[in-house]
Amino acid sequence: MPPTEVVAPEELMIDVTSLGFEQPVLEVVEGTYVRFKNHDAYPHTVTNVDGTFNHRLDPGKDVEIQVWESLQYYDATTPGYNFRGEILVVPLVS
Repeated sequence: MPPTEVVAPEELMIDVTSLGFEQPVLEVVEGTYVRFKNHDAYPHTVTNVDGTFNHRLDPGKDVEIQVWESLQYYDATTPGYNFRGEILVVPLVS
């Protein structure tokens, strides 16, 4: 599993390409805004495994979510591939 990266509550980008999500495991503090941007020539989705969201990303488009709890997501347009990711949320310590 790739190493995780902890970032402050801000906006950060996860690129979606023909190979999947560029940063499949990310560790953030609660309240962080995460933007997914499709850099592929084909549409993709960012779909939460528990069904709470399913965002379609046409080529060149993006979507932003604010995360308050850990979640797992996948690309519903590529069922035969392992296009999956996870955002691990840790409490903000002051």
